[in-house]
Amino acid sequence: MATYKDDKLHGELTVYHPNGQLKRQDLYEDGVFISGNCYTASGLDTTHYDYVVLPQYPGGETALMKFISSQLKYPNKARRKGISGEVVVMFTIDKDGVVKNPKIERSVHPLLDKEGLRIINLLGTWKPGIIDENYTSFIFHLPINFRLD
Repeated sequence: MATYKDDKLHGELTVYHPNGQLKRQDLYEDGVFISGNCYTASGLDTTHYDYVVLPQYPGGETALMKFISSQLKYPNKARRKGISGEVVVMFTIDKDGVVKNPKIERSVHPLLDKEGLRIINLLGTWKPGIIDENYTSFIFHLPINFRLD
């Protein structure tokens, strides 16, 4: 059981083991973890662990941005026409860390959209995300900026 406010965890998050025993009781404020306790299936205190762990690109966000900037090939035709802007690509990182189903969420121009999709398809395998100790698929929205200097 969880309560959300403005799409963020807010208040108590309560999870139970399949046997009905309390598994965790966490407190959040506007999406920020405040405090919590985790319990074994027999009801004993255990080490607290994060309820949600987002997928991670190998090397983290800095490595992801570095990879994108190193692989980005500004389409010559778009450059000549002065086309620039931010393409947003939506994709899934599945429970195995594989990038799936990339599609354009916000388009600038077909030339830039095509390059944005190409980049996403090069990303390779990520460390998969977890919800309550289970590997889970997550949807990402990644902006890719095309700027003319």
